[in-house]
Amino acid sequence: ENTDGLGIVTKSICPDCDYVAFNRMPGQAWFDDYYRSVWQQGTGKIDSPCRDLVQVLLPRLKSKEARILDIGTGFGSALMRLQEHGFQNISGVEASSRSSRIGRERGLNISQGTVETLTEIPEIMADAPYDVIIMRQVLEHFFDVNAAIRNVRKLLKDGGLFFIAVPNFLSEHTLR
Repeated sequence: ENTDGLGIVTKSICPDCDYVAFNRMPGQAWFDDYYRSVWQQGTGKIDSPCRDLVQVLLPRLKSKEARILDIGTGFGSALMRLQEHGFQNISGVEASSRSSRIGRERGLNISQGTVETLTEIPEIMADAPYDVIIMRQVLEHFFDVNAAIRNVRKLLKDGGLFFIAVPNFLSEHTLR
């Protein structure tokens, strides 16, 4: 059993199958307060190599004209890697006002919002449907995963590619 340090969220890991689950799931208000306080600190790396994106996603993209949306884009590192590979129809959405502002200052097309508000963001809706939607290391942060997937489905082109990367809870840094 491991806690988040706040004494509210408790997770368990099954030693037989490695399944991770919350024993006590906090409400939406807890998520909102937690991310408002933590995410605004902006302690993440501004530039990330996005190795998973380059190794897995790029070989599957058939056209440099593909419309791509990165949900939870942070400072826009994935968008920058895609630009380096010649993609121009790229957008991101980020919950943190600080991170989205820094990404825009870097010349990237990043809207501020959450997966719950995706369909209410005019810039995001204007470019829909998307050929590719990326969710790297963010799915585990949503309060309502079903609502998140429904919103993604509304924005993804029929036959489009939905790229999801989630953490490996058995990696060294999560077991401390």
